[in-house]
Amino acid sequence: MRKILLLLVFMMCGMMAMADSDQLAKYVPAGTNVIFYVNVDRLMGTQLLAEMRQDNSNLDYVIDGLQYKAEELKLGGNAVKNVLLCRDTGKAASSFYIMETIVPQDKFQDVFVADYAFFNSSIASNAVVDRKEVSFFEVTRKRSPGQKYGAYYITPSIVTIFPMDYLDQTIKAVRSNMPIRGEIANALESMNGNAVAGLLASLKKRDGISTWGPEFDGLIFVEITFDLTGANEEDIYLMARFYCEGTPMASGGVTAGSVSPSATFVKALREKRDMWLNATFGEGDSELKSEVASCINIRLGERRVDMEVKMPAAVYAKLRDLHPDIATECLSVMFDQFQLSEHMSSGSAPAGAAVEAPAEAANLFGN
Repeated sequence: MRKILLLLVFMMCGMMAMADSDQLAKYVPAGTNVIFYVNVDRLMGTQLLAEMRQDNSNLDYVIDGLQYKAEELKLGGNAVKNVLLCRDTGKAASSFYIMETIVPQDKFQDVFVADYAFFNSSIASNAVVDRKEVSFFEVTRKRSPGQKYGAYYITPSIVTIFPMDYLDQTIKAVRSNMPIRGEIANALESMNGNAVAGLLASLKKRDGISTWGPEFDGLIFVEITFDLTGANEEDIYLMARFYCEGTPMASGGVTAGSVSPSATFVKALREKRDMWLNATFGEGDSELKSEVASCINIRLGERRVDMEVKMPAAVYAKLRDLHPDIATECLSVMFDQFQLSEHMSSGSAPAGAAVEAPAEAANLFGN
């Protein structure tokens, strides 16, 4: 009986976690073609985050500050639980955020406007949208003081943060509660809300995202999941699915007798993997190079290419000893590729100092 109860509790926790991410996904703005999701609740307390905090005093300072405020106000948990970072690379110059939080609206400025936190100024404001008054905060981010953002509580626990130029569109979209359509919407339905992080992006040329070069022109969509697995949840797991022309997500097909985009891409991706291994370890066939190579599996599916990385914590620890900035560099490359680089910063400040340019992982939480 005890085992059955434990199983039921486990299943309920999983269902609740998925419900949280689904709840955020309802408010993704129309036109979005890139989404980056962070399960902050799961990330907090992991060995990976502990290493990131040790390496980056900005991030350590931000988390300490938020935890201090949450304890001071007796909020009983992480101030931020989940974040969706949304981008319309074809139109919007800045990103939208949808954030699940335990910070009530009347404590927003206490927690999120401080020298360690997301914003350095906040003004309570009102506007009339469709003849209804809307209360929101007009906020300024540290990274871009000239860019004004609005922070609007959709529900008592969900805040959307948007460029002020999009105030009307944002409020109207939230009120209509109309889901976005297309590839992003299809992928969101199957997004693993229990994972530490996930990225979804359209790669169609009209979306304005580079596809790494002419050999990758057939790519139309990418779905990347990052997670921590194993007995202690310290093993690295990454699954990247690259959808090519001819998939159900694409219109049209591949001409008979031609080389499929997926076949071209799998070859190019394997070449990039080998180039990265050689650049990291040199041309020699070292033991660690072989260990890392065995963790990376690139396979050709039906008009899709999958890259699966299963790296035990012990192997990752050795890789990190050799290349301490490996995680930050990979994240930077990904953010640059998908036009999310406004959220990256390489600066570092001494602990206890005001953060003028928050570091990359801190930016995932909203800076």
